[in-house]
Amino acid sequence: MAQKHGTGSHVLVLTACIAPKAEIAQVLRRSDPAVRLNDYANALKFWLKHSDSRIGAIVFADNSGHPLDFLREIAQKNAPSLLPVEFHSFDFPAPSPLLSYGHPEMRLLNDTLETSPALASCPFFAKITGRYIYPDFSRLLDSLPINYQVAVDSTGARPWPMQHRSNLISGFGLALFRRQFYLNHLKSIPDLMRPAPPWNRQQFVEAMIYDTLYPLRNHPGVLLRWPRNCEPVGIGANGENYRGIRRRAVSLLRAEKYGVRSDPGLRKP
Repeated sequence: MAQKHGTGSHVLVLTACIAPKAEIAQVLRRSDPAVRLNDYANALKFWLKHSDSRIGAIVFADNSGHPLDFLREIAQKNAPSLLPVEFHSFDFPAPSPLLSYGHPEMRLLNDTLETSPALASCPFFAKITGRYIYPDFSRLLDSLPINYQVAVDSTGARPWPMQHRSNLISGFGLALFRRQFYLNHLKSIPDLMRPAPPWNRQQFVEAMIYDTLYPLRNHPGVLLRWPRNCEPVGIGANGENYRGIRRRAVSLLRAEKYGVRSDPGLRKP
């Protein structure tokens, strides 16, 4: 087992788009702001009650300009007395239909890094899509080396020799970073993305992250594949249940393929 990090070493950054602009809402199955707010509220309660002492602060950031009063009330009622909880609200314009949804999400992360006091003083952060929970989050942290720089879960991070890299991506629903590594290597990705046409890897954050990290894959602390599975619980914007039978089967197959540990089923934090 990897050596554990010190107390309060990680900030959780919960990214949100509570009220998608009309231009994007029409292509989402889960677009109702009330429904999405409830998703974010339930996930926030989970993270506020998490018992892992390595969580030094929680930062909630929304890019839709929706009022955050309801979520602040939840934090006041549920946050441990010594756990800092921040709320950041930005009102981004409608995202370009020629770039993936990850573009505004990564811009939101960058803006939050620039404004959050908690992020300025903490060495590591976990970027988490704010509507999801990860019951095995602590076990994932346990499995990481103490000196990790980045830990993302990439599809095909250990490809067969003949496998083409054009299909390989790094997930952004949950990704862990040493803050300085992110600033040095990944923060500029939104500026490097290019609208279609043509549609290629430059429109997708997950592809851009993988392509940025791939040349660094042999550097100490760069993990393109988690040592263990850590699956989300929640409903995706497309209506998919992340604990559905199909998703669970994919998780088990990937664990078998890559030789990583997998613990099916839900666990308390």
